[in-house]
Amino acid sequence: MIAAEAGALRVRLGDSDWPARLPRGVAMPEAGATVRVEAVDGMVLVVRPEAAPGA
Repeated sequence: MIAAEAGALRVRLGDSDWPARLPRGVAMPEAGATVRVEAVDGMVLVVRPEAAPGA
């Protein structure tokens, strides 16, 4: 994830930046967190933060 401003997420996938959102009930991760794409909603990626190793 590259940015989280005013609830709007942007993620970098390959060499492109994409708008993204979290599933309902998932807490906003910190900028720079690794996320997994779970779905695509139009042009918006639905992402979930990856669990930290050993967590």
